[in-house]
Amino acid sequence: MFDIVTRAADALDVEILKVVADEKGIIAMIACGLPPFSSESNASTAVGIAEKIRKKATGLGIASAIGVATEAARR
Repeated sequence: MFDIVTRAADALDVEILKVVADEKGIIAMIACGLPPFSSESNASTAVGIAEKIRKKATGLGIASAIGVATEAARR
């Protein structure tokens, strides 16, 4: 699963901030558009990465749950 996350992040040139693996699975925190690289498309980039990860994991028979949060969602 880590390979799937890494490839998706590399494909869209974003940063993986944190990866945690335990008996429940893997959690990856990926940042899109950190300063000075922010743009109006950051949210769509985040959703695109989540979709790539979900589709690849599903294709390999790996159950996954995806969550996306944006700056606007925290206001």
